[in-house]
Amino acid sequence: MTFNHTISLVSSPTDDVAQVKADLDRVQPTGYTSLIDASYAALMVSEANPGRPLVLLFSDGLDTSSWLKEEAVLYTAQRCDAVVYAISMGLHPKITYLDDLTRSTGGSLYKVESNKDLGRVFLDILEGFHHRYLLTYSLGSTPKAGWHELQVRVKGRKFKVNARPGYFINPPGQAGIK
Repeated sequence: MTFNHTISLVSSPTDDVAQVKADLDRVQPTGYTSLIDASYAALMVSEANPGRPLVLLFSDGLDTSSWLKEEAVLYTAQRCDAVVYAISMGLHPKITYLDDLTRSTGGSLYKVESNKDLGRVFLDILEGFHHRYLLTYSLGSTPKAGWHELQVRVKGRKFKVNARPGYFINPPGQAGIK
């Protein structure tokens, strides 16, 4: 999926790396940037596909033409299964949206200085995603609807824990985003 002032699904989900590369090589950077709208579209596409959804978002972090509000997309991200990793290239000091989006999904924001760093970052993301664990637990009582903060820690060890900051429970009778 690519984005500027429009959002386009340039390549359908595929294992054909050569096809994806060819499709991306045809993309020309033009127009304004709809980062917030594009991240919402990516979350929705990832939710429609089976498996462990992973969204890689390449952006400088600036948005100049989105219609959706940051808060609405972050609210949706908290309810999605997708994990978002963002790679930001450039020297833009204010990229809080990307930081908030990645943190709310259990992902990370990588800031890179040049194209030379992309290979290392991409491999780091895939390695980390490959070694993720899915933790589940049962509560003794039915929790109230709404947002519930959650902390995941590893006792007695020095591990990096990268987890969602909480979970959301829909009110009775209200469907989730799926």
